[in-house]
Amino acid sequence: MEKWLSLPWVDVTWHIVVIVAAGLVVRFIAVRAIRRAVRASSRRLYEVTVPGAKRKHSARAVTVLAASGASPEERAANRSDTLTRVLCLVVNWVIGVIIALTVFSELGINLTPFLTSAGVTGVILGLGAQSLIKDLIAGMFMVFEGQYSIGDTIDAGGVRGVVQEIGSRVTRLQGADGEVWYVRHGEITTLGNQSQGWLTTDVAITVPASSDSEQVTSALRQVVDDLEDDPTWHDKMLRPPVFLGLTSFDTKQMVFTIRVTSPKQSGVDHEVRARAVAALNIAES
Repeated sequence: MEKWLSLPWVDVTWHIVVIVAAGLVVRFIAVRAIRRAVRASSRRLYEVTVPGAKRKHSARAVTVLAASGASPEERAANRSDTLTRVLCLVVNWVIGVIIALTVFSELGINLTPFLTSAGVTGVILGLGAQSLIKDLIAGMFMVFEGQYSIGDTIDAGGVRGVVQEIGSRVTRLQGADGEVWYVRHGEITTLGNQSQGWLTTDVAITVPASSDSEQVTSALRQVVDDLEDDPTWHDKMLRPPVFLGLTSFDTKQMVFTIRVTSPKQSGVDHEVRARAVAALNIAES
């Protein structure tokens, strides 16, 4: 037994086991520290960037934001989860490389000659590494700044879809038709997020210049009141709709405007147009 334990390869094996175990312990500690730090950072950022974050929202605002999936609390949680995934992925890569190099050293494999004599291969790998590092850093900053998170609908340079996964160098999107896109972080120069916050929309209703302006005004005011009183649409608007009146006209047409404030993609603007068309048709008949 003592002779077996005195063999050189037994010592090397034990060293490798200790190295791997130490790497796993370090990874466990680092991941826990990252999760706590990101959670605390997201909580502080939420309290700073959202006025009155510690106060209760109005019942209407709570209902609207919860239904739209655009509540600041939910976005803070998504951002925290996404940033944690990216940072943990970086930690896994770094610790994995360190463990591999240390194990190679224990096995007596000297990588220095290979690395120094790579020549053209080293230059090619260096150029490839530049692109890899660019994608990695760009992705980390986009997530850290809260530009988007998993579940958001974004437009990344003409490619539009729902964010399914954020990797170390690419983001996976799924379009409305089911097609899956992989977008490199370093190639994203312009990004639009359709899932953040709400939108104030001025809905223009155009009528012929010969129309009775008082009759049109009365009909559109009724549209605004009915929309506000409708329970289905009341909880899709952040505040009551506003009739702005006659906003422009010429010899051929008059333009009346209704302003609505609601989460994006709520469909309130389409409902306003549909109700306005129906009300004006009834008024003219």
